[in-house]
Amino acid sequence: MSRFRRPAAAIALTVSLAGVTVAASACSLASPKVIATPYAAADGTNADLTVPGSGTIQFRNFLVVSQAKGSPGVLIGAVTTDSVQPLQVQLAVLDPSGQSAIGQANLTVEPGQLTRFGPGGTDQLQVPDVQVPPGAVLTVSVRSVSGTKSFTVPVLGQQSPYDTVTPSPVASTSATSESPTPTGSASPGASATVKPSPRSTASPSAKVSASPTK
Repeated sequence: MSRFRRPAAAIALTVSLAGVTVAASACSLASPKVIATPYAAADGTNADLTVPGSGTIQFRNFLVVSQAKGSPGVLIGAVTTDSVQPLQVQLAVLDPSGQSAIGQANLTVEPGQLTRFGPGGTDQLQVPDVQVPPGAVLTVSVRSVSGTKSFTVPVLGQQSPYDTVTPSPVASTSATSESPTPTGSASPGASATVKPSPRSTASPSAKVSASPTK
């Protein structure tokens, strides 16, 4: 009798496992596929700006790194396009109200090339005063000839892997204005600064004594 019970038990176990497999398959069919749901696989934000007749400008992994509220910050991200021709785009980081730019840059996106923002990148965009603390968000506005798109980006602190990201010193704006170059030809060693003479422009030797008429 035991010889015939073992196959029966094996058959029952096989049916039971088949039921579990079918149940698991039904659950996977009912749940959404993770790979079919777009998501940012990094810390930053992704966005696309469509340019009719040309393609799209793609913004990838955009974020702002800043030490604290009120400190300067650095924009990090990358821009590319699937267009066959270069596209012009203006990129701006907006203040918390979303009304005015606190940092902006103009760039040309070349087909087949990756324009990177941040340390070691091809372009730089620094924000002199990040008006929100790390953990908050700011709005980035991008504009081309076809329109404008806005998306929020996270503000991250200067911690790994961004602990080496620091704004570079801002160049002094104290002007050393150049003297205007006077019109006309000048000798090679002549100074370009023209100072008006305090005396009359007429040379003393230019005076002409009138001879009395006879």
